[in-house]
Amino acid sequence: NLLKLIRTKETGNMIFYFVKNEWHHIKDPQTLETLGFKFGDETLLDKFPEGIQAGEEINMENCKNYV
Repeated sequence: NLLKLIRTKETGNMIFYFVKNEWHHIKDPQTLETLGFKFGDETLLDKFPEGIQAGEEINMENCKNYV
């Protein structure tokens, strides 16, 4: 089962969302909540998964494209 929301030891407190075959950094707590998540929903990994493209940062201006 592919993880949707992750944080890694490498990236610290940054949370990433896997959608549309890309990893997207979620800019802030308000955006995280607008996407329907809260802190603690993410899975902590040792390092970032390899081989998946990074997409645009998700923020309050573009988050409606990811809901």
